[in-house]
This record gives sequence, C-alpha cells and structure tokens, in this order.
Amino acid sequence: MRAQLFSFDLILSVSILLLLFGITVSIFSRTDAVMKENAIEKEISQNGNYALSSLIETSGYPTNWEQLAFTDSNAKALGLATSAGHLNPQKVGKFFELANSNENNYLLTKRILGIDFPSSNYTLEIYDLEGEKVYSTTFASNNAIANSYSIYAFQRLALLNNQPVRLSLRIWVKK
Repeated sequence: MRAQLFSFDLILSVSILLLLFGITVSIFSRTDAVMKENAIEKEISQNGNYALSSLIETSGYPTNWEQLAFTDSNAKALGLATSAGHLNPQKVGKFFELANSNENNYLLTKRILGIDFPSSNYTLEIYDLEGEKVYSTTFASNNAIANSYSIYAFQRLALLNNQPVRLSLRIWVKK
C-alpha cells in the first residue's frame, strides 16, 4: 500500500511540475511576442516620422534628384524642400509623378524613404487648409487595405507656393 501511495504522490507532483512549466513557457512566449511587436511598432513609428520630416525639411540627395533618372543609385534621399518647411513645387510634382507612375518607382520611393516594411504600403497626401487634396500617391490600392492591416499615420505642416499645406503619410502594415 505504501508503494502505491508513493507512486500516486510522484505522479501528482510531476504533473503539477509539468503544468507549472507549461504555464511558464506560455507566459514567456507571449511576453516575447509582445516585445517583438512593440519593437516593430517603434521602428515603423520612428521611420515614418523620419521619412516625413526628411521630405519637408531637406532637398534630398543629391539636391537635384528630381532632374535625374530615377534610380536608387541616382537618388539616395528624397526631399521636397527648398528650405525647412518650404516645399519646392517641382520636387513635389516629380515625387508624385514618380510614385504614381509604376510599381517599381513606387517601391523605390518606399525604400528610399526608409518605410519599406514587409507586407506594407504607404500613401502620401498633401491637403490645403480647406481640406482639399492637392497631391496624392495613388499607386497603393485602397482595395488592398483591409481590416487585417495596422495603419500608422503621420502629419506635418509646410508651405507650398507660400500657402500652408498639411502632409499626411500613412503606412499600412499587414498584421
């Protein structure tokens, strides 16, 4: 009878130990997943803010990128400004012409801006103060943007032709 009781105690304690181990592994696994997700969100937020700031505060590199053939070797950085906060109409027009012309140029603008995340799209829109859309990237289809995407939105104010405008950058990343 003692041997049976000892066996039952052993089985019970090992079962409890395995249950506690399983719970611990599950908690650590979930914590790791949340930490990775937070790191990705932080990277997207930082890169989105940097991309929009770069567009409105710099002229890009080289400064005449809008006059060159659009390749990753010719355009190292995209900027739309003549000076911080003052947008150059030619650069703005060229950027939207390129981003809307074909998939390769759209993807290249995304990569140069530093917002080339896996399974992602972006739109950049410029609105006047009345809320009318002045420019918009149209290559990324709104049909591709479903409920399974996380949307990150960034906005800045600038001057275009000495008129205040609002730039809105949205990045969609598939969950």
